[in-house]
Amino acid sequence: MGRTRSVVGLDVLACSHSPGCCLWAVGVGGFGRGHGVPYRKWICSGGLWAFVDHLGCRGGRGHLHLEALVAPRDIFRAGWIFSVGSGDRPGCDDGFSGQDSAASIATILRTSGAADPLSYLWPGSHWSPDFRITSDDGERFMHVHYLGFISLGLGFWAWLRRRRHTGFLIAGGAVCLVLSLGPVLMHAARPVLMSGELAVPLPYYLLEAQIGFQRIDATWNFSLGPVLCLSLLGGLAVDLRGKRLALLAVALLMFEARVISPSSALPGTLSTVPEASILALKRAPPGAVINYPLLAARSYLAEQSVHGKPVAGTPTEVANPQAKRLWARMLAEAHSDPDTFHRAVSTTAERLGIRYLVIHTDPDAPPDIYTTMVRELEMLFGVPGWGSGQTRVVVLW
Repeated sequence: MGRTRSVVGLDVLACSHSPGCCLWAVGVGGFGRGHGVPYRKWICSGGLWAFVDHLGCRGGRGHLHLEALVAPRDIFRAGWIFSVGSGDRPGCDDGFSGQDSAASIATILRTSGAADPLSYLWPGSHWSPDFRITSDDGERFMHVHYLGFISLGLGFWAWLRRRRHTGFLIAGGAVCLVLSLGPVLMHAARPVLMSGELAVPLPYYLLEAQIGFQRIDATWNFSLGPVLCLSLLGGLAVDLRGKRLALLAVALLMFEARVISPSSALPGTLSTVPEASILALKRAPPGAVINYPLLAARSYLAEQSVHGKPVAGTPTEVANPQAKRLWARMLAEAHSDPDTFHRAVSTTAERLGIRYLVIHTDPDAPPDIYTTMVRELEMLFGVPGWGSGQTRVVVLW
């Protein structure tokens, strides 16, 4: 078998930018040591599966060639499931996922849904699109796909050391990078125009109407591809090179992630100190709770430990099937007159056992299709005195 290469994929990303991801890969590549058994991990990124095997032993290339044949089948299968599962089927009453028309998706892809190529390399306070300027609500949400010069340097070093074994990773990362740019070249949430009126077309323009791509309204998420590529290459660069080099690489990556990267301006922690409204919710009548914004990695479960009410969610999703049905009904009745909207939301919520909507003021949350509707719902139902504050509680029935 020869010496074992301690190279693994990232199951959970430490950060959403390359320096943070490389910290994990470099740690494993620099400190991990195998015992005759190659490490194998499946890496999932938006339905794209790649297999990273033992790059130094016989048979490794055969595994990669086999995956090159199998991967297209998995990609198109995932694309078909994503397409038909996003609300296109007749009678589908779950409006929870995605936008509701091809026109709105096309608009998003030509404003805030695609990556700005400069954001891959520009350090500091470069935010593109900058929601602090374009949003009326002062969101601090940002696209983070800064790769980092340390990560790029480690990746280039890995390519110099192992040119024969890194082509698969580099090709996959390059394809995802191109797809992340969307159908036309973007900068600051606006298309880059030629001669004042012609946008610069990109390869994704040929794919956006195809099955598996027609429901994607945030191609910038494909930026995870080059991030994973550089993370694995960073691990390869310091693999079996000694702990001192690995520690130096980790220190440089930490410095870049916390000082140079655009994401360093974002808060690194969440407050778990309960608001007065959450404390008061504990004494309110029984009923389940739904939370807004519909974002993961928030302190909703910590709040549940305070108010003690059941939360209509799961350990991995903010909304469970019952909550999704309520959100879908709200969306369906959003354009009705106020009395009809109030009655529809109240009766549906009571039937599902969901009594409270907890609205969190979150400047880091991106606007979504529910933002305007939640404001109207808050004004229509009102907020009781005990439920006011930065975190507001709306009683639905």
